[in-house]
Amino acid sequence: MILEKLERWIDATIASYPEAIPCSCFAEEFAGYFQPDYLARCHFVITDEIPIPQMPELDSIGIRAFLSHPDRRTICYKQTYFIKSAVKDNRLLHFHELIHTYQWKLLGVWFFQRYFDEYHNFGYQNAPLERMAIEMTRHYQKRLPAIDVQSWLYGQI
Repeated sequence: MILEKLERWIDATIASYPEAIPCSCFAEEFAGYFQPDYLARCHFVITDEIPIPQMPELDSIGIRAFLSHPDRRTICYKQTYFIKSAVKDNRLLHFHELIHTYQWKLLGVWFFQRYFDEYHNFGYQNAPLERMAIEMTRHYQKRLPAIDVQSWLYGQI
């Protein structure tokens, strides 16, 4: 029930940002990691305020506090992520969030539940979904040979 309500909120939120920018703008820079057609289906929104669901059900289990952390610079909902304007030019953050868009694609709205559970049980740096994104972002940052993210994640999740 909570996840269904959350998914409706996510869909409505994404729809309310027609100015979302297609991630195809990163096709050349992220070549070999993300397929061009996938990047064309993903979007990002530059914003000063990260949209957070205002649902009492999330308060009781601590999710809204987690989402509202003052240091939050990005958040990913499905194949759209929101990035604060102060860090909009940080390509590593864009790359990192694109990893999360694939995780969302593979897990559906269950990504949200799994991510929060892992964060709660292991902490941010050690949460398995987060570790995947960190590991692949470091690989990209070191300019190592590109790895197809979709294939790689299928083997990880």
